[in-house]
Amino acid sequence: MAADSSTSSNQGGFQGTVVGWPAYRITRNPYSLLLYSNLERRGIRVLDHGICQILFGRYDLLHIHWPNFNWPSHSISYWMRLKSFFHLIAVPAVIGASRLRNKTVLWTVHNLRAHDVRYAVLATWYDQQIARLCHGYTTFSTLAKNAVEVTLPAFLRKPGFVVRHGHYRDVYGDPTPRCEARDRLGLDQDASVVLFAGNIRPYKDVMGLIDAFALLDDPSAVLVIAGPPIDAGTRDSIREALRSVRSVALLKVLSEFELKDLFGAADLFVCPVQRALSSGSILMSLSFGVPVLACDTIAAQDAELVFSRDGVMRVNGRISTHALRNGLAWAKPRIGHPAIAAGCSHLEWSEIAEAMETAMSSIHTNRR
Repeated sequence: MAADSSTSSNQGGFQGTVVGWPAYRITRNPYSLLLYSNLERRGIRVLDHGICQILFGRYDLLHIHWPNFNWPSHSISYWMRLKSFFHLIAVPAVIGASRLRNKTVLWTVHNLRAHDVRYAVLATWYDQQIARLCHGYTTFSTLAKNAVEVTLPAFLRKPGFVVRHGHYRDVYGDPTPRCEARDRLGLDQDASVVLFAGNIRPYKDVMGLIDAFALLDDPSAVLVIAGPPIDAGTRDSIREALRSVRSVALLKVLSEFELKDLFGAADLFVCPVQRALSSGSILMSLSFGVPVLACDTIAAQDAELVFSRDGVMRVNGRISTHALRNGLAWAKPRIGHPAIAAGCSHLEWSEIAEAMETAMSSIHTNRR
């Protein structure tokens, strides 16, 4: 098996160069930054993706994230349609070209399918073709691995590994102290604060969360919605809906300091997504020590296994007013619970990088 790049200094693991698609170019999600910086500490050389790099550069393994068919269900501009069409053609072509160059292709599967996607049947078929082009895959949990093998059966004949998603404490540190955070956000110190933070897209059902909160019979309750809406129409709808409830809205890209304030002020983080293989927002909340109320998804089930029922409460179906009422009562005595800190200790990035290196080495060595 050819390896046309210089080998690293690590012994017994993966010795070669990895092209991360993407590696360091994503700024809103620190996952790839944390993963690849820790792989580099283990002596693995990591390069960021680029067409020229993948087609002509020197490397051993192409590591892909989020290659899924991504034609969105909401209306998009002509430029975005061209970009989406280019993605549909370019991704399998580039992966195929990488294989023709005798490179190993590894897919870390974050989602079973792109969110808010139009043409769901075509999307699944497209992702199955991508799976056939890969030599192996990783998922964040055994639950996710089982679901991936059902949705993408090509992976049943390929090596797969569970390599967990790490915590975010190394990026954000501790949240802002509660009194200070609430003062900055204009919140009463005795308020019951329900938080949603993240990109606001239709599949996240933020409107459903607002509707459920509006019926909550707690005069101290405040709903905080934070994050950038996907388009102007979504932003207008969120603002209009929030007029009828006690709320704070930060409808924009959030800075590190704003995130620390938001989670420092929160009693409960709510993840209203009804279909999720993984969830960075759940892990972010737990990294800040804030309990999570979530729909019963694979991501929530796995988070409960790691952080226990003192960190995660799951509910069937959509988030309801009843679930919010019970969630607030459950969460308040559990903020900063030792079980949450213990869960984070199982998600250290140094250990995750070691597990990813093992997966890379095995897939690279035994590829077919």
